[in-house]
Amino acid sequence: MDKLPFAESMDALRGYEGRAATVYFQALGSLFSSVFKFEKRTKRPPTDPVNSLLSLGYTLLSQNVFSFIGT
Repeated sequence: MDKLPFAESMDALRGYEGRAATVYFQALGSLFSSVFKFEKRTKRPPTDPVNSLLSLGYTLLSQNVFSFIGT
């Protein structure tokens, strides 16, 4: 996080975001029991129940945000 203000390019900033997402989803996966296998974030199409629910949740959240902004 300390490096973000000093990112020299958008690619560098995207690299930080990608690394943060990897760490976040690894930690998230450790919260689920072995019944729900979640190894990494996959989309289009989601490959397991956890990814399916994440996709649904993000879709509902984005629709709420767009609805709020549009009003």
